[in-house]
Amino acid sequence: MELSVIICDDLAEERSQLCRFVQAYGQERGYRLRMEEAAGGEELLSRWRRDRWDLVLLDIYMPGLTGVETARRLRMLDESCEIAFITTSEVHGLVGYDLGVLDYLVKPVNRETIFDMLDWCVHKRWESLRTLKIRSEWEEMEVRLQDVCFIEIQRHTAYIHLQGKTIGTRRGMAELEEEIDSPSFLRCHRSFLVNLAHVATIHKNDFVMENGQRVPISAAKAQLCRQKLLEWVLEQGWGRS
Repeated sequence: MELSVIICDDLAEERSQLCRFVQAYGQERGYRLRMEEAAGGEELLSRWRRDRWDLVLLDIYMPGLTGVETARRLRMLDESCEIAFITTSEVHGLVGYDLGVLDYLVKPVNRETIFDMLDWCVHKRWESLRTLKIRSEWEEMEVRLQDVCFIEIQRHTAYIHLQGKTIGTRRGMAELEEEIDSPSFLRCHRSFLVNLAHVATIHKNDFVMENGQRVPISAAKAQLCRQKLLEWVLEQGWGRS
C-alpha cells in the first residue's frame, strides 16, 4: 500500500522532523511513502493536482497564506484528501472542524502522536489506498484500485483500463474479482468489471465512463447494475454530507 504525504511548514527544521516521523511510520507499518515538502501555502497550492496527496500536514502560522486559508483553498479544489493541522495554538479547533480536518496536533509533536494520526488517516482512507499487483511484459507493478476505471477480459488477457493508459496482464476475471473485493467494483458482464467511481451515467445497456468510454452491461444484469449504481451514488453522497 502507498501513502502520499506533503508537509507544509515555513521552518525547514520542522519539516525535517516531521519527515523523519512519517518515514519511520512507513518503515514500521510496511507502507510505501511518497513524501513532498512545501515551504508555504502558495507553494503547496501551486503544486496541487487531483488525487496527488492522501494527507496534507499543514502548519497554521506561516508568512503569506496562513494554514487556515491554505486549507480553505485546498478544500475548494480537493474534498477528499485528509488535512492535519500542526501548530503551537489550539485556538483554531473549530475552524478545523468546519474544514473537515483529520486531526489537530499541538507542537511539539512526537513520534507517538504522529503514528496515531497516521493510523487514523489510513483507517479512513483504506479503500482508496489499496493497490492491485499485476505483471505486464515481465514487469511487476502495482496500481491503485481507485485509478482503475474498468477491467476487460479478452481471451486469456485482462486489460486494466486506467485513466490515460491500459495495461495487459495474464490473469483471469474470477481471480481479479476475488482479489479486488471492493464495493466500488461491479461485475456487469461476463468479461467486464467496472469501477463505479468512474461511471458518469448509464445509457441503454452500457455504463458511460467519465472519459466517454462505454462498458457493456449484460441483459441479465441490467436491472441489478442500475440499482447498484444508484445505491453507490447515494452512499457516497451521504458520506460526503
